[in-house]
Amino acid sequence: MDEIEAFSNYLTKSVNRRLLTVLSRVLELPDDYLWDNVQSHGSPTGEGYFRHALFRPVQKQTQEASKGLRMHGHTDFGLTTLLFSVPISCLQIWGRDEQWYYVPYKPGALVINIGDTLEIVSGGHFKATRHRVFRPPADQLHEERLSLVLFNSSIGDLRMAPAHDSKLIQREGCVEEQGVYKEFKKLTSQGKLVPTNRQWREIQIATCTDPTDTVNNRVGAHQVLIDGKVMHQREYMGVKVVLPVIFDFQLLVFILSLLDS
Repeated sequence: MDEIEAFSNYLTKSVNRRLLTVLSRVLELPDDYLWDNVQSHGSPTGEGYFRHALFRPVQKQTQEASKGLRMHGHTDFGLTTLLFSVPISCLQIWGRDEQWYYVPYKPGALVINIGDTLEIVSGGHFKATRHRVFRPPADQLHEERLSLVLFNSSIGDLRMAPAHDSKLIQREGCVEEQGVYKEFKKLTSQGKLVPTNRQWREIQIATCTDPTDTVNNRVGAHQVLIDGKVMHQREYMGVKVVLPVIFDFQLLVFILSLLDS
């Protein structure tokens, strides 16, 4: 336990703090702005957590029910997520061409996901990383996968808003191209309170849908068709979240045929 605590302290207070320094500079804020004003403190991981998990090969029945999906496409709810690169490929990110791509393995590397908090604090200049966990390539299907992840959470009682002291935001304004910042701005423009960071992360954890849940993982329940694409849509405390699902052309044709019938 002492080694795990020391390791978590190092990742949070050294690695992540330096990363937040770089991101603060991009926003043209004081070096420690994000660390002092947004990052949670009080334990080796603040209000976040360090996850160490060993995933074994998935049984055939589960594989078929989930269509290869291990975790729905989503964005993380905190500031940053630090993942250790591993040789078994399961993590995928959503590309600008609207396709899923495996994150390549690089020995000794850290994969950094930007979370919802950072997207909102940056006024949309930093985009929360859309990602999912999918079955590995065929030659890795029967291998175990070790996952080492540090989730860096923001201060729980903080209601997320752009850092208006940012000279970048003052000069260029905010960006509403995607996701959660656009939805949060919609609420604030109506004079409504946005969720606190604690509320935001807890409701998403509590209502997470299992990929094998055939009742909710369908168009008409938690999924919708937008511009011919199957999207996973949920609403949390007035904030609508829409994220891409598996793109399967034959599945899409089948769904469209059902809707037309």
